[in-house]
Amino acid sequence: MKAIGSFVTEPIRCDKCLMAAREVLRGPGEFHQGAQIGFPYEGYPNLPIIAGQIMAHEVGEEIDMFEVVLAPLLAPRICHGHTLRVTVLGEGGGERIFHLDPLQGGGILADKPRWWKMVDEVHRQVAEGNDMKPYSLADGMFLMLALCGEVGQAANVLKKLCRGDFDMRDATGQPTADRFDALQAFGRAFDNELADVRIMLELVARFSNTNLDAAVEKKFPEAVKKLRKRGIIK
Repeated sequence: MKAIGSFVTEPIRCDKCLMAAREVLRGPGEFHQGAQIGFPYEGYPNLPIIAGQIMAHEVGEEIDMFEVVLAPLLAPRICHGHTLRVTVLGEGGGERIFHLDPLQGGGILADKPRWWKMVDEVHRQVAEGNDMKPYSLADGMFLMLALCGEVGQAANVLKKLCRGDFDMRDATGQPTADRFDALQAFGRAFDNELADVRIMLELVARFSNTNLDAAVEKKFPEAVKKLRKRGIIK
């Protein structure tokens, strides 16, 4: 091994998550060596963290090594509903914070769109700025209300179109009487509102640790069965 980077967890309050971190991150292992350290944090005299070294064959591969080898081992062991943050620093520079939980595949988020990581990071900063723990119960209640608000705003755009008082402007923002321009303006406005709905829905699902795709695959056949029973579809 030619490169040696470092990693450190956030202070771990949950005993089961701590046990999982010990099993995976304490060493020595083939690609890492770690130890548990007591750390004073938020009034607690001795909260545990796990810190150590991560080895790789080449400088610049240390973060990749953590992502490929250690994160997939640790993430499934984290308690349902909990997230463990681990910061990894490369020997030659570069760093990455992994948000490990049992549903997100070690923070790799391979099944999420590219924008999800940015949305998640921004939301965490906003929640912490409002003195709320990200994805806590209080945060989840706020997210659910926000989702309802975004759905209401999308419905309001459609309502204005249906009753004929939609603000009719062309692509440059100038008033227009052209129906085609008006429909395009509606489409842009509706796209923006639906994007907000999607963002809030993903955040609510993250709060509840709901795999939306799996939930739909389970729920939709049940809905189809009910519709067939009522004779609405064949």
